[in-house]
Amino acid sequence: MFRLGKAMRRLKWWLRGLFIKPVVDDYGSGDNVFTPKWGFVIPHEKKAQGASSYNDQYSEYTYGVIMAGKLDIPYATRDNAGVYGAVREMVKKAGVNASVECHFNSYNGRANGFEILVIKGDKISERYARLLVEEFILAFPKRKLRGDNGLKFISKGDRGFYNLVNARSAGADVAILTEFFFGDCKADWITPAQHVKIIKRFCK
Repeated sequence: MFRLGKAMRRLKWWLRGLFIKPVVDDYGSGDNVFTPKWGFVIPHEKKAQGASSYNDQYSEYTYGVIMAGKLDIPYATRDNAGVYGAVREMVKKAGVNASVECHFNSYNGRANGFEILVIKGDKISERYARLLVEEFILAFPKRKLRGDNGLKFISKGDRGFYNLVNARSAGADVAILTEFFFGDCKADWITPAQHVKIIKRFCK
């Protein structure tokens, strides 16, 4: 019976592979296929809302709340227990195994560009991050990609590192943090609707 169940699971994975490009789970036995179930982490907190947009219409938090309401995936805030609490809630309630936390950058009103933060050496998260870069390029082919073709590999002490560590610790096998644009640069601005469209396409 056990062998039959295993065979059925492999058949299901094979059928899914006809439509979805499979990714080998680096954290498994080598013969399993990882299928992400995405959850969205609203960045920052209501009491500390992060950077502001060039016109002060949005904070990173309010922008994320708008996105969450338009996405078709589970979401949670960091208000109660930070990134760990947000991801843990989605893991328990919705079976999420992959998390994406969408920020926007801010510097001097002129800096621009797109990047995704990934923990250095986290190969499975890197693979999905590169797929998201491809989706971004389809939407904005002329936008600047920062870092390594849009990826920034981070280590302990780097900005965003503990966000990703906490997401992984809470049960996410894949954890990425995006910064699609600089919110204080009008020329680099991306609307919540445009952002949602990319994330929806990526997570489908």
